[in-house]
Amino acid sequence: MRKVAPWLLVLLVAALLVLGAMHYGPRAFAQRLFFIRVPLLSAIILFSLPIIALSWGRNLIGNLLPVGAGGAFAITLLALLTAWVDATAASVIWSSAHARFSVPRVDPPAFLNLNNVKWSSALAVVLILVVWWKSPAGRAWAGAGVLGGIGAAAAVYGLANSLPGDPTEYWLLGTVFQVLSSLFAGLGPGYVGVDGKLRSDHAFALAGFVVLLLLYALWYLLGSRTLRSGKPKWGLLPSLAYVLILLLLLTAILSAFSFFLDRFRLPLILFVVLWTALVYFTADTDHIFFVSSPPQGGMALVAAGEAVRASLAEARGLAGGGKPAMIVVCASGGGIQAAAWTARVLTGLQEEFGESFARSIRLISSVSGGSVGSLYYVASCDPARGAPPQDRLDAVLAAAATSSLEATAWGIACPDLLRIFLPRAASQAHDRGWAIEQAWARALAGADDLMARRLSDWSRDVARGRRPGAVFNATIAESGNRLLLSTVDFPATPGAIIFGKDQAYAGADLSVVTAARLSATFPYVSPIARAADRAEGSPLDVEGWHVADGGYYDNFGVMTAIEWLRAVIDRYSSEVSRIAIVQIRAFPEDRPAPELHSGWVFAAAGPVKTIMKVRTSTQIARNDLEIQMLQDQYRGLIETVVFRPRDAGPLSWHLSEQELERLKRDWREDRWNRDEVAKLRAWLP
Repeated sequence: MRKVAPWLLVLLVAALLVLGAMHYGPRAFAQRLFFIRVPLLSAIILFSLPIIALSWGRNLIGNLLPVGAGGAFAITLLALLTAWVDATAASVIWSSAHARFSVPRVDPPAFLNLNNVKWSSALAVVLILVVWWKSPAGRAWAGAGVLGGIGAAAAVYGLANSLPGDPTEYWLLGTVFQVLSSLFAGLGPGYVGVDGKLRSDHAFALAGFVVLLLLYALWYLLGSRTLRSGKPKWGLLPSLAYVLILLLLLTAILSAFSFFLDRFRLPLILFVVLWTALVYFTADTDHIFFVSSPPQGGMALVAAGEAVRASLAEARGLAGGGKPAMIVVCASGGGIQAAAWTARVLTGLQEEFGESFARSIRLISSVSGGSVGSLYYVASCDPARGAPPQDRLDAVLAAAATSSLEATAWGIACPDLLRIFLPRAASQAHDRGWAIEQAWARALAGADDLMARRLSDWSRDVARGRRPGAVFNATIAESGNRLLLSTVDFPATPGAIIFGKDQAYAGADLSVVTAARLSATFPYVSPIARAADRAEGSPLDVEGWHVADGGYYDNFGVMTAIEWLRAVIDRYSSEVSRIAIVQIRAFPEDRPAPELHSGWVFAAAGPVKTIMKVRTSTQIARNDLEIQMLQDQYRGLIETVVFRPRDAGPLSWHLSEQELERLKRDWREDRWNRDEVAKLRAWLP
């Protein structure tokens, strides 16, 4: 199915092209296809989206499809509206092409008639059926949602068609449309009829676009309110609904501009490039994250040695004076699977070994999705006991597995889209990065306001030995250097920058949620951002570098952990019984089968694919070598264990119940992971 479905789609499109050319003639049909290229592309996307999600795009967008009954309602409504917008835009352009572009008149096909919704609705049928079939709410409830969406769409369409054919029959609209007729007449032929009035199909499309803008404003405000306060719960739509909203608006806007520009032989892509260049040079559209000064007036990170001394003193007191163990955790990146797997391993090891395991952790070096899982684990630590309470472990795992894809999709479709078209009207503080932070901050049930917790707060707990040190690894986009968003200070490799201590970030403080988000700047899902100070007149000067995902440099967090260990091991090796390096890898070992008979496709894509694959393999080889060298230097003192799931998961920020259960099962039952637990049990005192 995964390989056959895309080819069936290609064959279907090819068949339609052949039939169209035979019916209208190759030249006339090619002209009309060019004129309606925007709504045609939108229609292809709408029709093929579920096919792609179920086939080769499964790992990227497959999790967009399972939604509840309310989601089925919203997606059905928006899918039908998208289909009608595609048909309306194509119909208006096709019917006006002879007047606008001086080409022979050609009657449009039946499905492009403004009053024929049966054919246009067929574009949404596959998506609606797949959403109904995949719904975790059950077929009956999902069916009710689908029927409700169809009813709502029918009501919208009935309302639109109940309006008089001539908008000037309305008392107020008459004046408005007379003004519009005069304005559109200045744009050249194709907009107004021989009577000098705005053509009825253009008027219908314009009225529909106004309605779309009103709905867009409603979705924007509801989503913003939900992210700020968590209320109303239904204020955020499913991620797929925001994809459809984006498709709706872009189809309407770009169709209108293509109809205007094609008369002058100006490419639409040229307009897009010029507009984005204008926005770039006239408005600051950078994505930003906020920093501040800590209460003491400076970011005083606790030194690694002092943190270890304090934590060892706490551990010896709890262990009755014996030598405690030292545990260093490295959590890799990989989207929400990495977040959930990191939380599953950390909470699972605490369940296996008790709270003494958490109190033995001296450092957690995390990257990307692993930073999200470690965020919730470290945030759940009770400073009075130096470990998360046992009854909080389920909440940690639930928070790490909570979907933030809806918040991200809202950020892309609402504030980020607005900043492209109206940058002055968009708030620079609100984007998809802000949205994902709000979702993460509220995911941990029963916790304090995570957005109010800062790196300096955690650093003070680390200094007292009451919380493990945490490093959220990120990368400076301009230079490729590591940026360590850390609660401990240690001598890192030259070129690495410790936030709050080095260079432009000296004296700055940061929310722990923002630190996790910067570490997890998953390509294009969350934005690469630069620092800005929220307070006016602040002495901080942090603007400049853009921060990207930590996985670009080291997707496993091992290099930072090794540097931290080298900073403390000589001083404290005699005070600990054993040292364990716990590696949490979010994906199984990659051993793909050879790709035979790939021909020119592999010849073209092979160099890029090799770069992507070698990035991971070289990091693992370097990390293994560094650990082996450390073990050889301190023979008998250091051991490492690696935990990994059995299967690869989705590359997104949504995890289905089945995928979460699979991760739990991999932890409980997978032979590799159980052997590593036994290995760790035999190593620790």
